Amino acid sequence: YGRQRHQQQFLKAVLKQAVSDGLNSPTKLPGLLSAVGKTMTVDSGGVSLEDWVFAMRGLNPDDLVTIKTNAGRFNSKSVPGVGSVEVLSDDSLQLLKAVKNDDVAAFAQSHPSWVSAT
Repeated sequence: YGRQRHQQQFLKAVLKQAVSDGLNSPTKLPGLLSAVGKTMTVDSGGVSLEDWVFAMRGLNPDDLVTIKTNAGRFNSKSVPGVGSVEVLSDDSLQLLKAVKNDDVAAFAQSHPSWVSAT
């Protein structure tokens, strides 16, 4: 789960850089999106990346809270003919349901060890 932690740190760093470099500027936004777009894949749910990022312009990167799936632990399962695979725990599935229902704050409050210290 070190990779997950590093991804979370990377996203916060990108947002901090974007804010300091003028995310609020429509003229700088295309260059930022072009640079970031080469390093990651984003599922924006059909919303253009430009609109999504511009809508996030008021976020303070220091206020972001990140959460670890599977409480930051491996949850391996042996699958015949495949080998060992990583599966989501029941609590991780509850986290995804909380995301869907816009209730992540309650999930984080009841699972404080899942909150990353990034």
